[in-house]
Amino acid sequence: MRVHRGICAKLQGGFLKRWWAAVAVGALMIIAAAILAAVFPKLVDVLMNREIALRDGGRTFNWWRKPPVTPRLNVYIYNVTNADEFLNDGEKPALVELGPYVYLQQWEKVELKFNDNDTLTYKMKKVYNFAPNAYDMQKDIECPIQSTYCDI
Repeated sequence: MRVHRGICAKLQGGFLKRWWAAVAVGALMIIAAAILAAVFPKLVDVLMNREIALRDGGRTFNWWRKPPVTPRLNVYIYNVTNADEFLNDGEKPALVELGPYVYLQQWEKVELKFNDNDTLTYKMKKVYNFAPNAYDMQKDIECPIQSTYCDI
């Protein structure tokens, strides 16, 4: 037979201790969240400014100065095969596409000067290297290019 003792029996012993422990943990979590909400944005700003700022010897400085990527420039040349008819008779030009001729680019910022007002002055140096293996040029040898009608 079960005896009903009411709510007073529940407030005694282990239940009461666990309830106060849960309330204390919840209060500590609310306080920690409030402190973190106030401090975290400033902490992120400080860390981001330290890591991303362009300073000589910084982590991102060398990536910015000489990017580790190699952009490709594809150049297409269009040859007018009926140049005389186009110029004299007004016919539509018959174009033959040649290319792409591929150039690999290397970018580098040179003549760097750190100014007093936290700015940086530089000149951009771009070097284009022809990549002959990127395209089969044997197809273009059969079709001579008339340089007066080419435009790059």
